[in-house]
Amino acid sequence: MADEKAKKENVSMDIYEQLIDNVKKQMAERARQGKEFNVFKVQGTLTDEVKICRLLRELLDPNGSHGQGYVFLELFLKQIGINNIPAQVIEQAKVYKEYSIQKDNRRIDILLNIDAQWIPFEVKIFAGDLKEQCFDYYDYVKNKKNGNSNNTILYYLTLDGHEPSQESLNGLRLDQYQCISFEKDITAWLDACIGAKQLEQIYPVREILIQFRNQIKELVAMEESNMSSSIKELFKSEENRNAAKEIAKAWEVYIQEGTVNNVFAKIREYMKEYAVEEIDKVSNTKYPHLSYKCVRVDSQYKDKIELRFEIDKSAQGSGNMYFGIFVSKKNDDFDDLKNYINSNLKPEKDLRSTSQWIWWKYLNKDDTNFRDDYEKLYNEDELKTVMEGEREIINQSLDGIPLLKKVPQNTSSMPENETMMVSDEVIIDGEN
Repeated sequence: MADEKAKKENVSMDIYEQLIDNVKKQMAERARQGKEFNVFKVQGTLTDEVKICRLLRELLDPNGSHGQGYVFLELFLKQIGINNIPAQVIEQAKVYKEYSIQKDNRRIDILLNIDAQWIPFEVKIFAGDLKEQCFDYYDYVKNKKNGNSNNTILYYLTLDGHEPSQESLNGLRLDQYQCISFEKDITAWLDACIGAKQLEQIYPVREILIQFRNQIKELVAMEESNMSSSIKELFKSEENRNAAKEIAKAWEVYIQEGTVNNVFAKIREYMKEYAVEEIDKVSNTKYPHLSYKCVRVDSQYKDKIELRFEIDKSAQGSGNMYFGIFVSKKNDDFDDLKNYINSNLKPEKDLRSTSQWIWWKYLNKDDTNFRDDYEKLYNEDELKTVMEGEREIINQSLDGIPLLKKVPQNTSSMPENETMMVSDEVIIDGEN
């Protein structure tokens, strides 16, 4: 029986190795032909809403550096159903990015001004909606720009064309907004731009559009398979297909969990500067976190709060990393606890709060997505660069809190039982 089992395992390993070898050959050939190089992929542009909006604005602007006049804007308007605007009017259009509405520091991602009509666009890739966000943008454009015109429409651009949240809409009707998508509208528009007669001899611009389109297709999982015929032949076997699935599953888990552990290892180094003691590390959940006890806080609160670092890896999440004071044991004295934290354990600015986080703050200095950029972060040099930025945010936030400063071991002000150290113990838990 043992020999039979060993034989099956050897056969499986042969299949795995054959699949991996074929894929490596195909990847090497694509790399040799330059098909793997994409400037947007290298720069991480397609997971950054701000950078995408800047690129879209530049392409839509008739006076943009692309030098093609109103061609791209005209094709875009047709794609989203805005027709019959004279070319001479489109040619005079203005395109604005991050347009302030003078409320809660909110900015419209892209705002078109065509003749007397103003058209707002809200772009969402991984970030979630904010309360009354779509309503505020619509209301501002309708009343401040379009003279209270009922023809005002807010365009809501997402990867798949999904609806805004009801909280964001705040009562907007279906005829007051329109959902468009990267998957359908932006790729179709870019295809039209690439195929435009005016671009036949404009190779630099055309190549940029092709790379932009290809990266969007990859982002929305539309990219057609580039497997060689030999690999496709392997996949005709159910046994081979199952083997490929196992390899893919194991690889993603290995890289994702390894990245989380590497990120937390860096934070563990940084936290040695503070009066904290590691109490928990959970890496295999949708919300992996690293938690610390603040050893110098009042004894009645010490076991009820944590200084927590957490990553949102959930399917609908943002991939952001954030940190703050997390309430681990909420009870009747919550108001007293909150007042104590606000007075003694709180940075001065850029803070948010929820029912369980007395305060929290983003740790995304370079707009890194800690859910989707795991392969990049698995690289030691890339990780070091990213985490130096996060260290700067941590230090700026925590250095000014006296209760987090270490007291020298020979100082009498520190009780003997409050030795400051960081545990190296790793605790792997289940889902939050």
